[in-house]
Amino acid sequence: MINEKVLRIGTDDNNIYYLDDENGYWRKALTLFDGYNDANKIANNIGIKNAEIHFFIDGINKLKDKGFLLVLDKKFTNEKWFERYRSNIFYFNSDKINGIDFQNKLNKISVLIIGVGGGGFTILSHLVSLGVENITVIDFDKVDLSNISRQVLWGEKEVSRDKIDVAEDYFLNKNSKGRIRKLKCNIESVSDIQKYVNDVDWVFSCADDPPYKMQRIVNKACYIANKPVLFSFCQKNNGRYFFMDPAKSGCVDCLFVGTVDEKWYNFILALKNSNFVPQTSATSYTISLLCSIIIQKWIILLQDGKFNNWITRLDFDTLSFTKVTEWYKQKNCPTCGDNNITDNNLLSFFKLMGNIENNDN
Repeated sequence: MINEKVLRIGTDDNNIYYLDDENGYWRKALTLFDGYNDANKIANNIGIKNAEIHFFIDGINKLKDKGFLLVLDKKFTNEKWFERYRSNIFYFNSDKINGIDFQNKLNKISVLIIGVGGGGFTILSHLVSLGVENITVIDFDKVDLSNISRQVLWGEKEVSRDKIDVAEDYFLNKNSKGRIRKLKCNIESVSDIQKYVNDVDWVFSCADDPPYKMQRIVNKACYIANKPVLFSFCQKNNGRYFFMDPAKSGCVDCLFVGTVDEKWYNFILALKNSNFVPQTSATSYTISLLCSIIIQKWIILLQDGKFNNWITRLDFDTLSFTKVTEWYKQKNCPTCGDNNITDNNLLSFFKLMGNIENNDN
């Protein structure tokens, strides 16, 4: 309240609305906006006359349009559900998004997470908190001692346990009525994951080994199933991510077709021939930061449906964002095009990646 005649609605400096309240109606009405009272009942309770009710309804609509008020089609009944997701609902609610409708959408989305290490497990934790109730996880690895330093949710008791079992326990502890499926699998081909990709709405690819080949496998499965996918990577001082709708915006192989040249191919060849295994250079806070940004961008994408055809680089030191690589759908793409590749560097690159269609590599 600014004074007895003016109410300030909102605490965010960028989202404030001032409401004239000379008669004190709105101060009384705000205590009755609980999801159980309709507008006519509230108007009657606070003494608004029938001749003035249209002004009251107009004010309600203005608050709704500003995103300060949720107007329901019917009396609110699921109090436990609302209490659980109250913070989410009011966060999502805006002049364009109905918070309750969007929370219901999140509850119904099904997600596959490929790789539940530092990044994948952190993604899982955010998705469960957001209310995603149907999640499948795939990983073949166990938690080792080095994982603890880059994962805020794991402790010594998780060491030597299968990551998928730890993920299952965490999920069910957060949402006992949700559904989680788990698969212990060392992914070597599209066929290893195809049926799991087919069954979900979204895929989060958080596995990076073997490099490039793993992304190609996930990409092909998502293209076949026409499912959107998130790819992410965490390096020492930066993280990278990109969202794809492979059937529409181009795919990972389109990216390779558009970027692989002689210099790049020779680098990949030298790296593979060296048998060099890079050390993981990540911390719990850099992984958490990257995953939080990824989830925030995913939420925006769910709301506006706009895919960007580029890799985004997040600098952990400056907290700045940069477009790293932009790609477009390629006619000669081996996955979503005609596979009419004549460039020797590209031919050599895809040969070097090996067969992704089956296990006969």
